[in-house]
Amino acid sequence: MQIVVTGAKGFLGQRVVECLAQRDHTIVAIDRIDPQVTHDKNVIYHQADITDPQALLPSVPFPPSPLSPFTPFTLLHLAWDMRRHLGYGVQAEQVRVAASMLEAWQDKGLARVVIMGSAEEYGSREGRIREEDPPVGVLSPYGWGKRALHDLAQSWSSRSGIPVTWLRPFIVYGPGQRGDMMIPYAVRCAREGVDAEFTDGTQKRDFVHVKDVAAGIAAAATVETSGFQAFNLGRGEPVEVRKVLMEIARGFDAEDRFHLGARSRRPGEPEVQVADTTRATSDLKWSARIGWQEGIRSVIGAP
Repeated sequence: MQIVVTGAKGFLGQRVVECLAQRDHTIVAIDRIDPQVTHDKNVIYHQADITDPQALLPSVPFPPSPLSPFTPFTLLHLAWDMRRHLGYGVQAEQVRVAASMLEAWQDKGLARVVIMGSAEEYGSREGRIREEDPPVGVLSPYGWGKRALHDLAQSWSSRSGIPVTWLRPFIVYGPGQRGDMMIPYAVRCAREGVDAEFTDGTQKRDFVHVKDVAAGIAAAATVETSGFQAFNLGRGEPVEVRKVLMEIARGFDAEDRFHLGARSRRPGEPEVQVADTTRATSDLKWSARIGWQEGIRSVIGAP
């Protein structure tokens, strides 16, 4: 199977490529970052800016089929600017880029699509959340962007007849994660010996390790589906945020520098958000294996 992965050098993309490379697939790993190598095992690295959809693939990514000039491939779209301060305009542009790729390649070998969504699409919805549950409240720009692409991809799949699998991971974390999300922020402050401010931390969330998410994405890329299908990726276990923060603090001997309750919660923030993963377990034969304490230890021990 030929699989094209966008965002292949990102925090999640690298793990997905590694996971797929261990199986019998040909992979084209695409990113704007220079990969420094062109081939590695069964992986072809391709530096490209996907804002130009025609640049998605190298000129000859795979040996062409004798029956068709376009070799069928699965597109695994992970590329997305995750910075939370970005507004609706930037999110809309990212939706446009994805839409342009789908339209540009739908008659040129594109056979299946897997796209990363987000639990932020559910907004302020409380409790154990199923894929069909609609959003509640006002979505963040990031959540809105993902939801907009979800609706677009669903319509495109129906019109084109090409299957699309939509994945919604809950709170993804793991070694090497960067950015302003809670866990990388806490780890960075603890390592640097500076004070860190948080909410009271009594809210409960579903934390899923990056290795488990990568395995879920690999499963979605290789399991046959039809039409448009959405799947939650999570552990299905609600964990109090303050427990995760204190585990990190103890790992760095930073308890006195973590200030819980120093920040107010966002308006409408739900008390509990956890994934119903019944569908992923049944259809993708996937479930998260790494417990949150084991996962946090892997983060603390990472350089």
